[in-house]
Order: sequence, then structure tokens, then C-alpha cells
Amino acid sequence: MTPGHQQLLSEKLMANLQRRLAVQFLDALGSQVRSTLSQARLVVRPESDPVIAYRRFDERGIVLDSQPSGYSYARFDEADDLYGEVRAFGGRADAAIGYFCPTYFTASGDPPVFEVPFGWARAHFPELHAAAKQGCNLTTCGGDAGILSRVTCGWHDRHADDRVHELAWWGV
Repeated sequence: MTPGHQQLLSEKLMANLQRRLAVQFLDALGSQVRSTLSQARLVVRPESDPVIAYRRFDERGIVLDSQPSGYSYARFDEADDLYGEVRAFGGRADAAIGYFCPTYFTASGDPPVFEVPFGWARAHFPELHAAAKQGCNLTTCGGDAGILSRVTCGWHDRHADDRVHELAWWGV
């Protein structure tokens, strides 16, 4: 088998894993959100790679070659405070096509990526975030706007069981 065939086979296997994980993620959602999200286009490898790359972020920025303009970062003690912040964002990007990725839904393989209206995903962020095990990305095509979240345990001087809800955003 040539290296080109091996790479293609690897991409197909990863895409199939993403499809299976998408079904599992949909099963974790309530019926209304599941109904809408199940109609969304599933973006798989290698097309999903740029979206998945946003999962690595911190207070300094995103681990990418360049940082988005207007990058902001905050930590919250409670998920509801994070959701309040997401609700308070303006609707500047709401009409754009968005890519929702439950980044921490799985410990193995690449997570699924759903193509949805950015505003729809922002409006349903609490349910999507909870089903994603409290770690997800929502970005626009091209990355002009984004909302990234995750939960970290034992943040710096905190007890290992303390949960910190991290949120990063730009262009919203």
C-alpha cells in the first residue's frame, strides 16, 4: 500500500469515528435540540481539522499560528455564570454559518463538527455545553468569531476537585 493510500485510509477511518461520535453526542441531547442538530451537515476530517484546532486555548490565547482580533478570556466558578456571559454577547455573528464542536465529548479520536447557524448554537449553548461534557467550540467559517469553553479541575491554587469554567471569545 502506498503512503497516499495509507493516509486516505486513515482519514476515512477517523471520519467514520467522528460519525459514530456524532450519533452518541446527539443521543445525549434533549429532543428539540437533537432534532435540529441531527439535520446539520457533519463536517469530518480533514475538513474539520481547522475547527478542532481551536480546542487548545488559555488566558494568553489560542495555540495557533496567529491570534484572533479581540480575543478575550474569563474564568467562572459556576457554569450558569458562563452561560450568562454567552447570552450577553452581541448578535454580530449570529447570522453567520457556524461550526459547533463538542471538543471534550470523547477522550479518543477527533470529535464531530456540526455546521449550524452560529446564532442557533449560541442560543442553545447551555444544553450543547452540558451534553459536550462542558467543553466545546463554536466558530464561524474562517474564524472571524468564536466561543470556546472547557472545564478545568484543580486550577492553579485550587483543590483538585474544584471546577473552573473557562471561556474564550472574539468577534461576537
